[in-house]
Amino acid sequence: MSKAVLHIGMHKSGTTAVQQTYALNRRVLRAHGLFYPDIAPAHGHHGLVTKWLPKLQEIYHPANGADALWEETLKQHHAADKVLFLSSEEFSRGRPSARVDFKELRNMLDGFDDVQVICTLRNQVPFLQSIYSEISKKKAPHPWPLFLSQALKSGYAAGLFLDFNQLHDHLLEGFAPEEITYLDYSRFTADSTAQQKHILSLCGIDLPADALQFKNGGRSNVSASALSVWAANQINTDSAAPSALVTLCDRVLREHVSDQPSSFFSRAEERKVMAHFSEPNRTFQARIQAVQPDFALTPYQPSDKTIYREDLRTRFWLALAKAIYNA
Repeated sequence: MSKAVLHIGMHKSGTTAVQQTYALNRRVLRAHGLFYPDIAPAHGHHGLVTKWLPKLQEIYHPANGADALWEETLKQHHAADKVLFLSSEEFSRGRPSARVDFKELRNMLDGFDDVQVICTLRNQVPFLQSIYSEISKKKAPHPWPLFLSQALKSGYAAGLFLDFNQLHDHLLEGFAPEEITYLDYSRFTADSTAQQKHILSLCGIDLPADALQFKNGGRSNVSASALSVWAANQINTDSAAPSALVTLCDRVLREHVSDQPSSFFSRAEERKVMAHFSEPNRTFQARIQAVQPDFALTPYQPSDKTIYREDLRTRFWLALAKAIYNA
């Protein structure tokens, strides 16, 4: 029986680690019945998404066009007795002007006997923080309070869904509820390889525990500590802060404030985001449990050890100024 699995992210939910692991183990997976296509230049299959998102980075655009790439990929595998696994977090982008047409995509997959969508979700508090960190790697972002305000007002952060009900509604335009499986990112934070293995089990691929190789222990694209990024952004306001500056901020933060986890949020902002998404998350969980009874979206639990933005006082900034001068 032929099967197509579409792994759509979301962003900052371990997707890159899944892609790197499956690319590294491509031969082993193929021997066990899962085909993970090699679509250069990325480990993921972002080139396929350019069919609907033409403004993705030019490096991802296939030489012969996305339609030809889809035709070649599906023609090779729709009649095969194996699993075709396609992965790109870009599938889950949300803005109406730049999103995948899931109805069209589902029709393209009609040649397969079975179709499944897998999507990992992350609570909005750490999700927003991680998105902002990722933006900061590429350019000088909007000030955090403005970014947060716009995200809550629009329902999107960098074009990504924040209300998972809207994501589900979008998926239902093409896929049946029983074809969609959601995972809770919080389940996999203790073991960096757990998500990669769990997704294989959902595909029906049973591998020995030691069959897979993992790059960097199964972790990839890990964000720097939040307040280190935020402090560097306050200093380097015209472009992305250099990694050396972020590292310096992190060292000063650990030496003069705390080495505990940190947050872009103020405490009041964190409470506001938690309240904003509390009811939508409960609604979403109830909807999904009707089809996927074991699904649960872990609520965000603030830690009393977290260092917040308002905790950076004069002592930190003076120490940072001295460290920058000495550097």
